[in-house]
Amino acid sequence: MNFQDDSDPSQAGALVPPTVEAWVVMDPDTGLGELARQMRRSRSPVAWIRDQTGWLGSIRERALLDCILADPGWEAIPARELMSRPVMTYPATADRDPELVRALMEAEGLDYLPIVDETGSLVEVLTLAGIQADCWAAQKAQLQTLGWQMNELKAMIDAVPGMVYQFTITEQGQASFSFLSKGVLELYDCTEADVQAHPLLPIDQIYAEDRPRVMASIQEAYSTLSPWYCEYRTQTLNGQVKWVLGKSRVYQSPQQGLMWVGVVWDIHQRKQAELKLEAQKELIESIANGIPGFIQQVCWDPVSETMTLDYLSQGVEAIIAVETAEMQANCSDWTRRLVLPEYLQAATTDFFQACMVEHRHYQTDIAIRNQANEIRWLRFCAQPHVYANGWIRVNSIVLDITENVLAQQAQQQSEECFRLLAENSTSLIMRHTLDGITLYASPASETIVGCTPEKMIGQVGFDFVHPEDVADLRLRLEELLTTKEKLSHQYRLRRQDSGYIWVETTANVIQNATGQVIEIQSSSRDVTQRVKTEQELRQTSIGLRYQLEVHNARLQEALKYESLLRTISHQVRSSLNEREVIQHALEELGRGLGLNGSYFSYVTEDLTAYVVEQEWAIINHTLVGGSYPTEDGVMRQAMQGQTLYYCVLNPFVGWITLLTCPIALDDLSSPPYFLSLSRDRDNPFVPGEIRLAEQVANQCAIAIRQARLYQQSQQQVQKLQELNQMKEDFIHTISHELRTPLTSMKMALTLLKMSQTDAQREKYHQILEFEWNRELALVNELLELQALESGTRAIILSCISLTDWIPSVVSPFQLRCQDREQQFDLVWDPDLKTLTTDQFLLERVLAELLNNACKYTPPGDAITLSIVSMPVGIQFQISNSGVTIPADQLSAIFEKFHRIPRLDRYNQGGTGLGLALVKKVVEVLRGTLSVESEANITTFTVQLPSLTP
Repeated sequence: MNFQDDSDPSQAGALVPPTVEAWVVMDPDTGLGELARQMRRSRSPVAWIRDQTGWLGSIRERALLDCILADPGWEAIPARELMSRPVMTYPATADRDPELVRALMEAEGLDYLPIVDETGSLVEVLTLAGIQADCWAAQKAQLQTLGWQMNELKAMIDAVPGMVYQFTITEQGQASFSFLSKGVLELYDCTEADVQAHPLLPIDQIYAEDRPRVMASIQEAYSTLSPWYCEYRTQTLNGQVKWVLGKSRVYQSPQQGLMWVGVVWDIHQRKQAELKLEAQKELIESIANGIPGFIQQVCWDPVSETMTLDYLSQGVEAIIAVETAEMQANCSDWTRRLVLPEYLQAATTDFFQACMVEHRHYQTDIAIRNQANEIRWLRFCAQPHVYANGWIRVNSIVLDITENVLAQQAQQQSEECFRLLAENSTSLIMRHTLDGITLYASPASETIVGCTPEKMIGQVGFDFVHPEDVADLRLRLEELLTTKEKLSHQYRLRRQDSGYIWVETTANVIQNATGQVIEIQSSSRDVTQRVKTEQELRQTSIGLRYQLEVHNARLQEALKYESLLRTISHQVRSSLNEREVIQHALEELGRGLGLNGSYFSYVTEDLTAYVVEQEWAIINHTLVGGSYPTEDGVMRQAMQGQTLYYCVLNPFVGWITLLTCPIALDDLSSPPYFLSLSRDRDNPFVPGEIRLAEQVANQCAIAIRQARLYQQSQQQVQKLQELNQMKEDFIHTISHELRTPLTSMKMALTLLKMSQTDAQREKYHQILEFEWNRELALVNELLELQALESGTRAIILSCISLTDWIPSVVSPFQLRCQDREQQFDLVWDPDLKTLTTDQFLLERVLAELLNNACKYTPPGDAITLSIVSMPVGIQFQISNSGVTIPADQLSAIFEKFHRIPRLDRYNQGGTGLGLALVKKVVEVLRGTLSVESEANITTFTVQLPSLTP
């Protein structure tokens, strides 16, 4: 609030006469009052009054002043009174901070504050209301300026080629954009309102393949509050895929929560360019490594006169047998060492002169001896490029042409051999283009064709061929060009005297290094006399061949039937498998006689249908297992042992011819069997085929009888062997189990007699007692099993409290498992019902099953005893891990004397009676016993009812 007018502030107050009263006129409500302080150069008093619209003017008359001051909206205070209050010295031309002035006035408790200048003259009087108004005006101006700056900043941000954003996540997990630039429209093809409505839209639009990587980087930045930088692909709402670069910073704001401030740039064009550049680099590298040679780049510095090898592809290792790095580090030394002396100047001096001095393309062929002591031919092609600074970069391609050079040398030798052979051969040797034009003819052309070689060269070879043989010869020529294999062909060739001769021509193709056919080489010899002789013999042999074919056909048919029968008979004698013999006979008959199908079937007991057991057929539909009705007349004849030959309508293939032969068996308990052969109705069976079918049916009957007799004998033998083995196992086991405790007792008695101390006698006495109990337990087990099987063992029922009884039973096994490092788990309901049963037998079942579990469970595995109540009894389950009983042994483990020794990890042995005794006890107690074993877990389940006394 500066005071300025057209007067001289430095003279303010100096011209006021002592007799003139100076007044301060002000508006207390607005604080716009000013000092009527100035006296112009005239001596009359002047009061300047300012309101909110500006200066009102000067008042020179006291009366007018009094009139104005009489207005209640104004206040007039004598200047002397104001000057008696605290005064602030302030330059009249300087800016004044309204906030500081207001703080000063509020601290001093002032309503008015006079302002004087450096000379002490009264310049201005401030009111508290006016200062507050000025503060508001200053704040308003600052806010307006800040708004302008924010608008300018928003305009600049919107001009950024990307999306600038401020993303906030509150402590409650609510996400929103507190700021978002207009670049979102270009990036995602949507408006700011769309993103504000769906804050997670930029995350959802991340390309599926890049999402895991981007989300992992965001999670890391979120957890560490570190800057985030990531390149990834995103999709616009219209499906377009773009590459973008995201950069942001994470802040923790106490008012707004977690805040992300960042920008997302569109880098699609740059990324596409990078990908194309990378692809071009890979392509160049693959080309460099794929050529039959290598690429090198040499740089020449004319100032220092030094040459460096900047690049060398890996192909150099295959040619020179030197590692790329070694070759690149010592290129000059290796060049002088490898290049043969006669080519060293071309590889060094001539190369330098052409590329470094004359700046022209240079190409030469050189020979080297590589590290493997091999001579290799190389074609060296170099192209220089001169830079503005005088540097020269030479790009060179070195191709391995060893095979081409060797091929050219071999070709020269071959051509020389060919020339010597052709000039001295009696056969006509020729070379032709692919169009048949003659390139070379040997001197034998005068003898065979009657034409000199010079006249034949340049002529089309087909002009000398008989017109009837031209088409066939062209086909053979096309075959030769396609297969590229040697071709031999006979045709007629025209002589110079217009006669024709027969020639036999052998032709092959000549190929270049790339495998392309370039010409045809042939050798022809005169076979006219041989062809005439062959024609005469062919006519003579036609009649003999026909007679021989008829005789052979009959003989072959008889041999065919005999061979079939011999094959089937051999199978019958060599195999005792009924189904295998029958199937072999069906297949041999089907293939040998060209049948549609052959079937082995039997008739049902009511003779109304037949059932197919085995078949061989050329159709996909099978008849095996199907029941098909029979005709009464046909079946009656078949049951009488007659062979039937008739036509029948097949629902799958139409009308067929059917040949049915009965198979006679002596076993009256078996159903009647038949052998049936089917064929198309237009292809009937001949007498030889019918006799063969009857003989095969007889062989099948023999095979069936033999197989069944063999099966019966095998079953009897197996049963006798099992009984004998059981007896031997029982005798061996019982003798061993009975002898072992007796031996231990005898030893204990001997040592007991020899003992001298009470401790020794006590020890041997315990051994004696333990072995005696063991012997007694074995005898009791045998006697108890015998008593249970004979029914003489009486059941002694008692009411058992399982919650009290179970711990005492399992306690020894828990200690035993602990010693063997096995885990023992007891799973049961503490509120188990009581059970009425034979306590001794029940304890015997649990003890035997738990003993087996401990015996077969490896260290570190678990044994689990589960006990649950059932509506009418109780269920025990004993499971142990680490062992699987083979499936074929599950049904046999409850048999007496059966053991699986390889599962006994602790070699504890046994009689093989334990599980048999368990099974018998469970049956006596009217319960059920089952076992399951798979995936290294074996579980025995026992269900026992509560019995009634």
